[in-house]
Amino acid sequence: AARLQLYRWVVFNVLVGNGDNHMKNISFTVDSGGINVAPAYDMLCTAVYDTKALAADNARWPHTELAFSLGDAKTFGGVRRAHILAVGEGLGLTERTATRELDRLLNMLPLEADKIIAHIEARADADIASCPDPEGGRAHIGGELRILRAARHVVLADMCRQLAPIYERQHR
Repeated sequence: AARLQLYRWVVFNVLVGNGDNHMKNISFTVDSGGINVAPAYDMLCTAVYDTKALAADNARWPHTELAFSLGDAKTFGGVRRAHILAVGEGLGLTERTATRELDRLLNMLPLEADKIIAHIEARADADIASCPDPEGGRAHIGGELRILRAARHVVLADMCRQLAPIYERQHR
């Protein structure tokens, strides 16, 4: 179970653009059932701050560095489907399992990100109204939504396109 959990952790972090997913950000639990990955933490999109949406002329995306190399890929822009599947192979997963999990996350994460954004948008007016400083609350929620939208529509969208099976065939 731990190998599959670790693979999912790597795939998720690559898809969401987490350039801070180093090995100090993962823990394991050991019990009579074996070794498991502990609940995840520090799961965030650091790469969003390198996009034109937030960094303007200082944008580096997709050339943002990975926390650790995946084969010869050193940046998010360099990661290909084969790199991710090689991680699965290195963890002892079958190609079928690694492919299934990668494709599951490729399909699921954009939908879940859209749900999060929609939830925050739906609550925005009520949250602003209950804030002691409504103008500050409006600015805060607006800033958070700007970051979330850039993470979803730039970083996550780019990584999903890049790791999709069709992209790999077109860019060989």
